[in-house]
Amino acid sequence: MVRQPRDGAPAGRLPDFLVIGVPKGGTTTLAAHLAAHPGVHVAPQKEVDFFQARWDLGVEWYRTNFVGARPGQLVGEATPWYLAHPQAAQRMAQVVPEAKLVALLRNPVDRAYSQYWWHRAFQAESRSFEQAVDDELRDPSQVPAGMPVGYLAAGRYAEQLRRLVEHYPREAVLVRLTEDLAADSGALFREVCAHIGADPAVRPRNVERAYNAAFEFRSLRFFYAMRRHRAWKRLGMRLANRLDAWNKRRVSYPRLDPELRARLVEHFAPANAELAEWLGRDLGAWMR
Repeated sequence: MVRQPRDGAPAGRLPDFLVIGVPKGGTTTLAAHLAAHPGVHVAPQKEVDFFQARWDLGVEWYRTNFVGARPGQLVGEATPWYLAHPQAAQRMAQVVPEAKLVALLRNPVDRAYSQYWWHRAFQAESRSFEQAVDDELRDPSQVPAGMPVGYLAAGRYAEQLRRLVEHYPREAVLVRLTEDLAADSGALFREVCAHIGADPAVRPRNVERAYNAAFEFRSLRFFYAMRRHRAWKRLGMRLANRLDAWNKRRVSYPRLDPELRARLVEHFAPANAELAEWLGRDLGAWMR
């Protein structure tokens, strides 16, 4: 049961839009671009995560994440696991049934490999990527810590979208590819703004900037302290982002073994074909 706001609870609106996925697909970059739009307020807490891991905190708590919104601004948040999480769509429809939804989808092979290295940065993964793949294929119920589904399951997008549109009208959902963001971030930004109801003629200065590249932490303890004390809300997004950026070192991870890539391309081929049909879009680049 979701707790409802008490009379006299602190002001806080519910979101007009949600960026719902996918992990390692560009959601951090898109959220940063939207946050720079004067007509949009994005929750300062990175990945509010309400409809996945923090559901038990209730709607009253969820509202507190948006108290900084000014009158007339659209309100939203970006949590990239919402699309993959089995219960998130139903929960979202219960709390924000009129919300506009945005999903950025990345080649599922590249997404899984990037997610793996992200977990390595958090010291939450010690297996080789090949071993993690084999383990998931053998037993999909064994999910890495902090993830609602496994590395491979997170990339089966068509089934996730079908589940989503059981609870939302399809026209409420804008689905684009990470490649679209990389190819023309300005065009994608305008499209997202038009979808959520923001002025698409506004172009923030950071629209060409990409965020959340591969990294390792200087101090994992410092990161968790920032999350625990809700630094993005308490200190403001600009200062918290500067501290977060200082705490990360850019890294490059090894190229995915070609034989393993070929295995994964074959594994995802049926799901990608189903997604291509659902989107009415050629995904041939994902098939090799």
